Amino acid sequence: MEPILLRASEESKNQRLDAFLASSLDGLTRSQATRLIESGEVAVTLPEPEPVEAVPQDIPLDVVYEDADVIVVNKPSGMVVHPAPGHPDGTLVNALLYHCAGTLSGIGGALRSGQMHDGRAPDYDDWSLNGDILLYDPLLDIALEVSSMGIRVDPDALRRQLAIRGCEERAELPYDMDGAVVKLNSLTDREILGSTSKVPRWAIAYKYPPEEKETRVTDIVVQVGRTGVLTPKAVFEPVHLAGTTVTNATLHNQDFIDEKDIRVGDAIVVRKAGEIIPEVVRVLKDKRPDGTQPYRLPDRCPVCGVPVYRAEGESATRCTGAECPAQLLRNLTHFTSREAMDIDGVGPALLEQLVNAGLVRKASDLYSLDVQTLAQLDRMGLKSAQNAVAAIDRSKQNDLSKLLCALGIRQIGTKAARVLAQRFGSMDALMNATVEELTAVDDIGEITAQFLQRWFADGQSRDLIESLKNAGVNMTSTEAPQDLRFAGKTFVLTGSLTRFTRDEAEALIADHGGKAAGSVSKKTSYVVAGEAAGSKLRKAQELGVPVLTEDEFLALLGGKAEDDPENGESGGQLGLFS
Repeated sequence: MEPILLRASEESKNQRLDAFLASSLDGLTRSQATRLIESGEVAVTLPEPEPVEAVPQDIPLDVVYEDADVIVVNKPSGMVVHPAPGHPDGTLVNALLYHCAGTLSGIGGALRSGQMHDGRAPDYDDWSLNGDILLYDPLLDIALEVSSMGIRVDPDALRRQLAIRGCEERAELPYDMDGAVVKLNSLTDREILGSTSKVPRWAIAYKYPPEEKETRVTDIVVQVGRTGVLTPKAVFEPVHLAGTTVTNATLHNQDFIDEKDIRVGDAIVVRKAGEIIPEVVRVLKDKRPDGTQPYRLPDRCPVCGVPVYRAEGESATRCTGAECPAQLLRNLTHFTSREAMDIDGVGPALLEQLVNAGLVRKASDLYSLDVQTLAQLDRMGLKSAQNAVAAIDRSKQNDLSKLLCALGIRQIGTKAARVLAQRFGSMDALMNATVEELTAVDDIGEITAQFLQRWFADGQSRDLIESLKNAGVNMTSTEAPQDLRFAGKTFVLTGSLTRFTRDEAEALIADHGGKAAGSVSKKTSYVVAGEAAGSKLRKAQELGVPVLTEDEFLALLGGKAEDDPENGESGGQLGLFS
C-alpha cells in the first residue's frame, strides 16, 4: 500500500486517522483502521515542512496576525503593521488600515481585492505617515472595530490630537465637530487613575470656541409673539456657520440693540451660541457706513397697529391689543381654559382649526358658532359639535370674575378677578373705576390698577367687551356682594378681649377687607385695645394711632360709630373713613 501523505498541519493522531479513513480503504471501521496503523501494517508518513520566508530582523516575533500581505506584531508602544516581505507598497497598507472594514483580518482581503469597504479604490493620500509602518494602540484597534459596524470614525484624529491643535484644521475635515475629548491612550494608565463618582479622571472634554464670521445687516424686522412681546430680528447677508447657512439672528429687545449699538448697514460678527443658535457678537464700528441711524422699536404693533407698552423695570415691549391677530390663538386658548370661561370641549386643537379657517377672529366669535359649522371640521363629529356648542352657551352665565380672568389682562388672575368682581359688581363699574378706587381693593396695587386702566382705555378692548355683551355674556357678579368697609385698613389687637376671641376678631377684619397685623407702626389704621393692654397701646398713643375699645370696634362693623363722619357727628380721631 502506498503511504498516505498528510499536510504539515495534520499532526495529531486523530488527524492521521481521519486522513487514513479518507483514503481508498473504504469500508473500514474506525477501530479497524486504528489497529492497522498501530500494528504498522499501514505506513503513514509526513512530508518535510515547506520552507517559510524569514521575518525581517527588526520585527519582534510576537506576531498577532499574518498573511501574504501584512504582518501585525506587538510592541511596548502599541501594535505595528508591516507589509509582508516582498510586498511592494507599505503606504498602501497604511491607507487600507484606515479605510478597510474594521478588523485586522480584513486588511489582507482588502489588499487583494484592491477595494475599500465603501467601494472606493485605495487612495494613497488618505493616510500619510512614516513610510511603511503605522504605530497604533488598542484605542485605534477599537476604532477600527467600531467602523466595521457602519459607524464613521477617524482614528487619525487620535494621533493628530485635534483637541489641542486642530481648531483651525476642523474646517478641512469631511465632517462637523465642535470639540474633542482628550484621553489617555494607555488602558493600563486608565485603570490606575480610575474615576470619580461622576467622571473618569483619564479623560477631559475640550470645547472649541464657536466659529465666527463677518457679515452685514441688511434689515431689522420685528415679530410679535403669542404673548404680545415684540422681538426684533437682524437680517444679514447669508454666511456659512457650523455647517449651515445663516441669514438672521434675534436681537432680543431694545436694551440689547442699544448695548451693542446695532444699526441697519453695520458690519457685524456672528456665531452660533452652543453651535446651534445664531447670535450677534459685536459690531465692527470701524466699518460702519456713513448715514446709519440708531434703531428704535416701533411705537405701534406692526401686526394690529395698537400702541405698544414697556413696563418700568422690564426689558420686553408688548402689544396691548385685545384682538391682535398675532396673539389670537394664545388668547383664545386662555379664554376657554378651565380657570377662565371653562368651555369644555373647545381646546387648542379645535381653536387652531377655527382660526385657520377664519371662523374665529376674536373671543366673541365663539358665541356665533353653530353645530353644523363645527361638525364639518376635522375630527369633530355631530355629538362633539353639539357638546361644544352647549359648553359655549353655558359659559354665557359665568360670573363676572370668570370673564375678567378670561380677558387676559396682565396681573389679573383668578384671585384678583374675584376680588374685583365682588367689589365693583359689574363690568361697567370696573371700566369706569379710578386708580384710587382700584388700589383701595385688597391685593390690587398701583401697577395692577394701571394695567387695568390701560387695557380698558384701548379701543380694541372696548370693542371686545361690547361684542361679548351683544353675544349675551354675563357682565355682572352673581356672587353675594361683599362688605369691604375695612378695605385698605390695618388693625392691631392688644389686651384681653371680652366680646370675642382674638381669632374671631381677626376673621371679622379679614371678612370686611381689612388686615390684622401683629405690631404697631405709622401705617397702622387702628389699635383695638382690650383689658390690660400693654406696650402696643403705649406705642399707638406715642405715634398718634387711633385706639378703639371693643364697643367702638363693633360700632364700626355696624356702621353706627359715633365718630363715623357719615352720621353727621364728630367723634374725634376715630373715623373709619377719615
